[in-house]
This record gives sequence, structure tokens and C-alpha cells, in this order.
Amino acid sequence: MPFSETLPRQLLQQTRLFLFIVQYTSLLVFLQDVPLKRVKAEPWAMVMEKERLWALEKVS
Repeated sequence: MPFSETLPRQLLQQTRLFLFIVQYTSLLVFLQDVPLKRVKAEPWAMVMEKERLWALEKVS
């Protein structure tokens, strides 16, 4: 097999592998991120904001 044929094939395989890894990791990050943000961060941020506003009202 000549060099000119093996190189594009290897490059293609590496590119596919790379894209697969990128998609897989981004999917994992997405799956871990979404429930945390929706369930924990937003309500917690709202609670903290209410506490802060309540404290400001008490002070002023």
C-alpha cells in the first residue's frame, strides 16, 4: 500500500475518533450539567436572591 493511501485513511480514522470523543465528552458534560443547573442552581439562586433582598429591606 503506497504512503499516499495510508495517510488519508489514518487521518480519517483519527478525525472520526477525535470527533467521537468530543461529542461523547460534550454529551456527558451536558447530561451532568443540565439536571444540576435546573434542579439545584436555579432554585438555590432564587432562594439566595430572596434572602439577600430580605436582608437589604431589613437594613434599610
